[in-house]
Amino acid sequence: MRSLFFALFLIVTSQSALAQIVHELHDEIDTGNIELLSARGNGNASGTTLEGFLINQTEDLMRVNIYLTRPLFFVNDSPFVNDRSRQNMIASEVYYDDGDYLSDGRRPFIELEPGIQTEVRFVAYSVDLDKVSPTAQENFSIGDMPGSLTSVMSSINALAYANPSMEITAMAQAAIWLAQGETLDEIKTKIEITEAEEGLARYFSQ
Repeated sequence: MRSLFFALFLIVTSQSALAQIVHELHDEIDTGNIELLSARGNGNASGTTLEGFLINQTEDLMRVNIYLTRPLFFVNDSPFVNDRSRQNMIASEVYYDDGDYLSDGRRPFIELEPGIQTEVRFVAYSVDLDKVSPTAQENFSIGDMPGSLTSVMSSINALAYANPSMEITAMAQAAIWLAQGETLDEIKTKIEITEAEEGLARYFSQ
């Protein structure tokens, strides 16, 4: 009888420990444990710009880090409307559809119930300066991130994680465009950016 109780204790403990792990979304999508069912634009260029659905394909509750250590590169799969459409996006954070999240006191996360479609929103940035912001009629899939964005996204994620209340949208967007060879004069025709944000954007884009 004691062996039975011990076995049950190990099972419950194992399941509890599994539920406490905070997973990285990109890794779980790569393994097929989580599937991106859909993603679409909402008319914004930077910040909370993409809305979609995730489904946990495992049999266990999964906690997912809201900060995407490996950013998600979203490829615009929509048909061309004109030569300025089909904006690609890059996401650095994920939240519930109402912008909320959970925390265990150390790490922020969202929970995905097994087999349930969960509506989420992504903090993401425009990749192509010369293209318009994606609308709800434009759909996305996950693709390979350009190498030119690896370093700048790492810096943006580190800053966001260390300073969760800091407004970094304009700076981050400028840094992404700078990293791809755009000039600040061109960027300033698209967004307003302060001198301090400009300095950080230059630093992060190097």
